[in-house]
Amino acid sequence: MTVGTFKVEVRPKDSRIGGSDTDSYVDSVAYPQVVSGTNTTYALKPNGTVWAWGGNEYGQLGSGQIFGTAIYPQQVSIKDENGDNVRIVKIAAAGDSALAIDTTGHVWAWGRNDSGQLGIDSTSVKVSTPERVKIGEQPSYGDDALSQAGYISNIVDIAIGGLTNDAMFALFVEDGGVVYGSGNNAYNQISMESGVNNYQAPIRVTDSVAQVAIGNSATSHMLKFDGSVYSQGKGTRYEYGTGENTDNVDFRAGTAEMENRVMAIAAGSENVMAITYALAQDITVDTDVTGSVWVWGANKNGEFGEMKLDVTKPTKLAEISNAVLIGGCESLYIVDSNGTPIMGGLASSGQLGVGGLSSDVYTLSGKSNVVRTDGQIASNVLSMTSSVGGVHSAYADSDGYVWAFGKNDKGSDCKSRCNIRLYNSINGWL
Repeated sequence: MTVGTFKVEVRPKDSRIGGSDTDSYVDSVAYPQVVSGTNTTYALKPNGTVWAWGGNEYGQLGSGQIFGTAIYPQQVSIKDENGDNVRIVKIAAAGDSALAIDTTGHVWAWGRNDSGQLGIDSTSVKVSTPERVKIGEQPSYGDDALSQAGYISNIVDIAIGGLTNDAMFALFVEDGGVVYGSGNNAYNQISMESGVNNYQAPIRVTDSVAQVAIGNSATSHMLKFDGSVYSQGKGTRYEYGTGENTDNVDFRAGTAEMENRVMAIAAGSENVMAITYALAQDITVDTDVTGSVWVWGANKNGEFGEMKLDVTKPTKLAEISNAVLIGGCESLYIVDSNGTPIMGGLASSGQLGVGGLSSDVYTLSGKSNVVRTDGQIASNVLSMTSSVGGVHSAYADSDGYVWAFGKNDKGSDCKSRCNIRLYNSINGWL
């Protein structure tokens, strides 16, 4: 039996995390998450607060200030018109820019904006305080006062990235599958309309989309409702997964198909990863669900094979069959159903977490484990990131800790185990 694309929202039991003391209970609205840009890392707590540390050249810490460095996590100030704190359910970051979806489906953006990637309809390059993304071409919804006021709404997924930090773009998925995009359009990754290089506010891209992904590339990757992966933009490193790498300026797009429907996608450095699930006729979840990983595109750092040859069409990674999380950039990660991560790709700054610095080739199929500073293999991973535009990585574990590794010149790694705990499973929130 083959199933279609679906999305599962995971929350703690009774929407709460904490101990038996009711005073320690705090309603949770989000699944713990870590994401990272070039030299800044962000963590989303289940209570809907966002924390950031690292560089701040473009105001990407969201503190209202520009420049300076935060070596310890500080809360991003996201407030509505009344000065009340806004609770966030999902975050995304790349380069020096960050996005966040709040509990009402509106999107907030801050940091670098020289290509219009923040979607706030502004030419300001540095945005140090989170602002709501503008509605652009999205229709207004009568029951939503904020959409009537000109802000995008009903958003369920976001992604941001770009070929370089000064050519970033973002994608926003509306409930129902319509995708909007803002920012750089040099390779038609947002619109096939020629002559438009940047969009300051979101425009309509396509529809019937469940998830979007952008890496260190100029290509939009979209998981369609039918389980295929549609890519639009630059295709010279086989980013479409069709076997073609010609630059057709009249139609820069293609669709990759695999033997089973794709359930999740991630984009790296001009390449793509996808998880497919095969379900037996008589489903026993513990034994019959297998998460295979397929890859295609650039293989600059040997993440897909030691010979560093580009992968022209979707190819299944050998001996990986229980993947649940994928992602990264120059360095890629796969987390299995037991919460154990493996990494492959660039290792020059220690961003694979294998111990020490290395110019060796680490393939994903080699299953290199992430090793903590205490000598233990990383485990019980809930969320993971490897920076888009940078050379550091981080993960959040089930104990609520964030662990980070790689280049730390701006404090983005927060001294290995960061001084932040997303939650405390015994005593509630910290």
